[in-house]
Parts: sequence; C-alpha cells; structure tokens
Amino acid sequence: MFAPKLALLTVSAIVLSIAQVQAHQTLDLEIGSYLEQFKTEKGANRREAVKGLRQIGTPAVPLLITALQDADVGVRGGAAFALGSMGSDAESAIPSLIAALNDSEESVRLDAAVALRRIGTPAVEKLAIALQHPEIEVRRGAAFALAGIGATAEPAIAPLITALQDPDERLAWNAAVALRAVGSPAVPALNQALMHENPRVRIAAAFALGTPASPTAETLSPVAQSEDEEVPEICRMLPNPLSPDLSICEAMPVRERPQELRENLDQINPNPCDFSPNPCERAPSQIDSTGTPTRRLM
Repeated sequence: MFAPKLALLTVSAIVLSIAQVQAHQTLDLEIGSYLEQFKTEKGANRREAVKGLRQIGTPAVPLLITALQDADVGVRGGAAFALGSMGSDAESAIPSLIAALNDSEESVRLDAAVALRRIGTPAVEKLAIALQHPEIEVRRGAAFALAGIGATAEPAIAPLITALQDPDERLAWNAAVALRAVGSPAVPALNQALMHENPRVRIAAAFALGTPASPTAETLSPVAQSEDEEVPEICRMLPNPLSPDLSICEAMPVRERPQELRENLDQINPNPCDFSPNPCERAPSQIDSTGTPTRRLM
C-alpha cells in the first residue's frame, strides 16, 4: 500500500531536483551572457548588461559589485542603483558602495548613497565609520544615507553629532536630518549641541530637535537669555516655540525676535535636499518608482 506512494514521492523529488538544476543552469547561462557583454568596449552594451542583472536579483550582486569600478559612469551609477533595488539582499555590497561615495562623478556618489539607504539597517555600522572618512564626499554621502535609514541608525548618533560640527555645511545639515530621523535617542546629545559655541551648530541642533522632541525650558533658558544674534533663528527652527515648554523663547531680546515663528516643523518632509544651504533641482524624470530622487546633490 505504501510502496506506490513512496515511489510517487521519489519520482516527484527527482523531477523537482531536475527542475532546480535546470533553473540554476539557465541562470548561470544568463549571468554568463551578461559577463560577456561586460567584456566589450562599448559602454552601451555594458549599461544594458547592468539593466539585465538588476532583473536577475541577488545572484547578480558579485558582478554588480565589479561594475561599480567600470570606466563608464553610466555603468557605475546603474550598478549602484541595481544594488539598491535589492535592499538588504545586497548587504555584501556595502563596502563597495561606501567606496563609491568617493566616485569622481556626483551622480554615481548619489546613486551609491541612495543604494545604502535602501539596504538600510545592515549598512549602519559601516556608515557610522564612514562618517570619519578623510574624504568629505564620503562623509556627506554617509550622513545622507543615514538620514534615509531613520530610527535604526541610532548606533551612529555619536559620529553624527561630530558631523553636525563639521565646517562643511552640506555635511552638517545632512547630519542634522539624520539625527532628526533617529528620533528620541538622539535628544540628549542634541540638547548638548544646542549649547555649542558655534551658532551654526546650535541652529542645526535645533532643527534636528524639531521632530524627536522639544528641548526643555531648562535646556533652552541660557540660550534665550543670551545676546546671541542667532537666538531668533534657533527659536524659529524649533517646533511650536510658543508651547509651554518653549515659552522661554518669549524672553529673547525683543530687538531680535522674529516676526513669525515656524510651527509644526515635524510636518515638513525631512529631506536633506530641502534643508541644504545648496538646495538641488529635481525633475520628474529623476524620481524612481519608490519616490526617491535618483539625481540630487548631497
């Protein structure tokens, strides 16, 4: 009675095994054909190969990592974009994507940063280290990527606070957006930054505090009572400065009080491009299917 069933199961297993082997062989042949395209001198052929590899998915990751060093800028950017589309499945590409943050072409640097955003949490540890890289482009890209990862970027708070104090304004603002996205765990460090001697650092910290929490009156009091010319700007960046906890802003020197205070800052999309001193242009054609701009300054 059991013999026919056992025989049927055995046959089914064999058929399934054969199908799997055939699928792997087909995939290997497909990847092999794209590998041949990479050997051609025509950049257009290599760019088409990258598009095909993106459709294959995870098995194509090693070849896409190699493509990040291609001589053609379109191939490098396309490879970064393809890796990002795979999310955490492209975790093995993180070191190569961080290296691509220092690419000679801005478009490739941006594609690499967006890819690291999409990979997400697995990239946080290495991005935190990249915030200390000697090259400014790498630090900017790392902060930009962390800003898109959000709350799970908490392990990067300390280097982000350091980046907040960097003389490079784009890096500092990207760090502020990243800290704002981390949320409440970043508040203690941001409260300390609110007392920094550099007014630009205080403004960036105030912006970052706009979403996770409001600084307390105790924290803000020494700032508001000073003659610092940047105090109005700090209060302008805080969420609803007229709330009970922040009514201390009312005590600021009248000569410097702004006419209008910005409220509900937490409703503004925390996009590094929107708050950078050098805002970037975004055409509809530069927005991908997830709504992420694929070409913009970091």
